[in-house]
Amino acid sequence: MTPHLQHSRDLLISLVEPSCVRNFSEKISRDILLDYKNVATNAVTKAVDTTTSRASEQVQTLASRMLSHISSIERLVFMNEGKKWAFDLVLLAGRHSNLDHLKIDHDHQVFDAAADNLLLQVAKAIKQEDPTFRPADAMEILIDEIETTGHSGYFPQSYKLFLSWMPDVESAHVQKHVDDLHARIADAHAAVQRRLIICINDHSSPTSDLLGRKMREYIDDVVRLSHKLGGLLPAIDLMLFLGECSYTKMKGLGPLYGWTAKGKFRCNREFDLIGDTQLEKLLDRADREDRQLDENIHERIKKSIDYLKPYGITTYFPSSYRAICRLLGREA
Repeated sequence: MTPHLQHSRDLLISLVEPSCVRNFSEKISRDILLDYKNVATNAVTKAVDTTTSRASEQVQTLASRMLSHISSIERLVFMNEGKKWAFDLVLLAGRHSNLDHLKIDHDHQVFDAAADNLLLQVAKAIKQEDPTFRPADAMEILIDEIETTGHSGYFPQSYKLFLSWMPDVESAHVQKHVDDLHARIADAHAAVQRRLIICINDHSSPTSDLLGRKMREYIDDVVRLSHKLGGLLPAIDLMLFLGECSYTKMKGLGPLYGWTAKGKFRCNREFDLIGDTQLEKLLDRADREDRQLDENIHERIKKSIDYLKPYGITTYFPSSYRAICRLLGREA
């Protein structure tokens, strides 16, 4: 039977017997989950065999089985009230298309392309019929899967389409991580400041760069944030925030912790080198990805540099400052 005749037949049957759409959908769902269970069970049973050939075989098997369901899911698109069932099932197949410990190979890429094309087709069709269609839950699923697996080939066209419809979903997702990390950094800074107040009251000086050392602890968190969807620019902002929290303006201490006019005591700054290196890397990524930087970051970093300079501190984001000036067309 030709695809056209099959689709016409499916439409007719779904109009005459509406329950067949649900029944067919549930059968596909059961088949997807059963295939995944069988491959996963087999992988666990043979876990002692960690050879590349065995892993590749498992990837091929699972990808091939998920790919076999695409044609059935596509039939739902042509059934009455079948598009939303198809939409959910493509996502279900995607979530069960790989085992956590296995790498993506060519066979999986074939599935990725077919699934992405179908999801794109279904989403556009639903949107055309229902302009209020807002698959926020689906977009969050895609975000979680992409970030968890690190697989950039996971529904890329569909994600781009959803992002054009719902940019707020991505920004809200990453903002939760930004707010949490910002709060943890601020709390850590405040805790060290309280410790420094004791030094002031005791007329003593710390023997190490307490703030810089503490802020270094959060650099890896900021870098991880930059790899989340929509996380690069917020990560640049937070890296600057780390820098701002790495020194103090407290009366009686200053950024060098008890530095006197005679220069008798200085704490070596422990944040600057690694902070500058990581911020410059983030800026380079923003440049390559053609991201528009906030003009405010130039004023922020220059304000800190100008404050620290009279103290003889020249290690505060020097390379990053030049990169920011270049990207924003400012004089260094």
